Amino acid sequence: MNSIAGLKIVGENASNWICYCPFHKDTNTPNFYIVKSGPYYGRFKCFACGKYGHINELDKNFKGDNMPKKRPLINFNWERLNSDYVSNLTKFNGKESLCDEFNVSHDILSVYQCGWDSECYTFPLRDDCNNIIGIQRRFPDGKKRMITGSRTGLFLPQGINVLRNQWIFVCEGLSDTVTCANMGFFAIGRMSATTGTMLLCRLLKGKNVVIVGDNDKAGLDAAYKLDAKLRRLCNVKTVFPREGKDLREWYKKDGENVRKVLTKLTE
Repeated sequence: MNSIAGLKIVGENASNWICYCPFHKDTNTPNFYIVKSGPYYGRFKCFACGKYGHINELDKNFKGDNMPKKRPLINFNWERLNSDYVSNLTKFNGKESLCDEFNVSHDILSVYQCGWDSECYTFPLRDDCNNIIGIQRRFPDGKKRMITGSRTGLFLPQGINVLRNQWIFVCEGLSDTVTCANMGFFAIGRMSATTGTMLLCRLLKGKNVVIVGDNDKAGLDAAYKLDAKLRRLCNVKTVFPREGKDLREWYKKDGENVRKVLTKLTE
């Protein structure tokens, strides 16, 4: 690699790419270090002027001595980064608390490639061709963030083949998705009520689909809108929890009856 985000790489070590700092006249000794792997991939710091941040968040209007006129975004190797996080979770051995929180098995979290980045859990976001296009971070307090540079994608199970005429369940959010999968259904998830519509339209064309909506206004509206779009492309049914605000709460309250209701939809 000769450059990163438009900045010329003049050296590197085991952990960092080294460039001339774009924030000051850094012409004699390169002091601008960019992390090249692991959970802090893309983070930079200049050890001369003290500037720090993420390479994708550099001010586009800043005109420094070494800043290119057109600065391309950093080209993430999402597959490698996700693989690192999955390996970290194995070493960390920290699935137990998340399994308890979601009330799902270890195997289900593995199917959605749960990882650990030294601060929080991670889950890959995929496009309709199953390529990783970003990573969502889930903190112990339940807050969620996307790694800088991520695009909005879907939670897709890995290592499971979709059988012909198999019903695919579309859920809102990760917790509902893994809850649905834990009941034995093929479940894919979108990040929120309004995201991933075009990806779903391309992915689910010609398939049998059950949309599992949430009971709040945003969830109801989004489920009906997605139903209207998918109805032109595939065989679709829509269901809402009979108790609680979402599938996860419904399952906690009604257990195996939920599985029976969802199974009946596919008959």
